[in-house]
Amino acid sequence: MELSALARWVTGVEKGVPTTVVCEETAREVCLSLYNNHLPALCAPAVLDIRPRESVVVAGERFAEAVGYLRQSR
Repeated sequence: MELSALARWVTGVEKGVPTTVVCEETAREVCLSLYNNHLPALCAPAVLDIRPRESVVVAGERFAEAVGYLRQSR
């Protein structure tokens, strides 16, 4: 997933609005926060992987394990 698309989705969820109405400035701020704070915490245990050259986030080696754990904890 492109990092910018992820930022728009997160912003939309947090604000309760469709991604199409998320303003560019807010999405950019969320993108920076994701990149600098939240995503590194998910990359360390190999849940996600950031590919900076392509500006994308992809599933890491332990992504399926993390999803399984989250589904069990519901």
